[in-house]
Amino acid sequence: MTLAPADGGRRSRRGFLYQDAVTLLDCLDMLEGHWTEVSWEDLEDILCYKADAPSYRQVKTVEGAKRHSIADICKPDAAKKAENRTAATSYLGKLFGGKPLPEGTRFTLIVNETPQRDLFQFVCERGGARGPVSADDRERIIDKLNGLSLPDGRDVGWCIDRLDVLAP
Repeated sequence: MTLAPADGGRRSRRGFLYQDAVTLLDCLDMLEGHWTEVSWEDLEDILCYKADAPSYRQVKTVEGAKRHSIADICKPDAAKKAENRTAATSYLGKLFGGKPLPEGTRFTLIVNETPQRDLFQFVCERGGARGPVSADDRERIIDKLNGLSLPDGRDVGWCIDRLDVLAP
């Protein structure tokens, strides 16, 4: 199926509208005392602070039957040239890399669909804590993001241990 030129704009607006709605919810949470500061389109799609601890929040939307999985969020960006397709271009590579990672840092991947079972174990309620994650799946993510360089002496395992997924 070929998309009409206007469909690309409609699709990208849908993602921005979802991100705007999530940002609004974070601002409302700030009014209730959950965050001390909320900003957007800075180091990440949304950046929330609780005191000095950042919560980096990346919003991803999909349309249709596709559902995110561990493989999907660790896959290098196919739009990049072959030599630039590295772990750093994956969803998690972008979420974990290129920003300060002080103690108290949290990461949140926000999706508009129920993820596949392997990623679903990271899902938590808004403002809640997630349950335990399979050690095998944790290692799978570490393996898939092999070579990802992180600041502040952190490693991928440290980031995974602080990763939550919000889904509808």
